[in-house]
Amino acid sequence: ILDTGGGLKNAAPLLVSNMVVTSNSDNIWNGENPFAKLINASKIINKTALLVAHKDTVTGRKGPGDFDLHDDGKLTRNGDYVFLGFQQIALRHVLAEQKSVFSMNIVWDKLIEQGQLFGVLYKGGWCDVGRPENIKLAKHMLDRGKP
Repeated sequence: ILDTGGGLKNAAPLLVSNMVVTSNSDNIWNGENPFAKLINASKIINKTALLVAHKDTVTGRKGPGDFDLHDDGKLTRNGDYVFLGFQQIALRHVLAEQKSVFSMNIVWDKLIEQGQLFGVLYKGGWCDVGRPENIKLAKHMLDRGKP
């Protein structure tokens, strides 16, 4: 109802810290703990960052990538890396948005313009189960132990 950004903005008064980690609920992974991977990435400590993977390594992924991941860890649009549903973000970026209903993509694009959106590469197995046809793919990924 509030979209991804509006939902986080609405929840912000209930959160204790300005820097928070959020995750989508429709992901299945196999491998390193994605929360730990994101939080402990030395390049992005205290920076806004997204957990990403190369589009060809994500089970059930179709279509183009979302971002390009540069050597310095910065993200820009239109590359071969996809957002995996985990982000670390300073709430001030979300609270700065005037609208109450908005996508996090608006916030990310502003951060990209400022050179302030970073990516953390995840190398484990990953499947988005937000589409019913991917549930079987996720089960297969988990059964075969693909990291």
